[in-house]
Amino acid sequence: MDSKESIAFLRGLIEGSELELGKKESKIMDALLDTLTTLANEIGTTNERVDDLEDAMGDVYGTLEMVSHTLMHALHIEGYDEDEDEDDDDDGMYSIHCPNCGEVIFIDDEAWDDGSVVCYECGQVIDLADEDEDFLDDDEDD
Repeated sequence: MDSKESIAFLRGLIEGSELELGKKESKIMDALLDTLTTLANEIGTTNERVDDLEDAMGDVYGTLEMVSHTLMHALHIEGYDEDEDEDDDDDGMYSIHCPNCGEVIFIDDEAWDDGSVVCYECGQVIDLADEDEDFLDDDEDD
């Protein structure tokens, strides 16, 4: 039962009860029920907005993922040679797999130095210092 249904049920109980309430008590009960109804409506509106924001963030993450993949692919096609500078990794970009959902995540040196990153697909916090995890791409292990 959601908050609107609960308030309607409460209103019915009060109106159907045989309590002998004076005019003042009835006004107070009506004012409380009206306030609860207003709050329930505001909560419903807020929940709808949160759902809309979650959908929009999913779209943003999807677009960002597509741009990241496109960028990495473009760098590779245009002569980006990962083996060219094995000892000195100046590009500062890494790709890892989320151990929870398997999503490929691109991170830079700063994120690597922070020691952890959050998967934008599933929200899993990935501890980059965890040596037991095999989240590096195969081409990054070489």
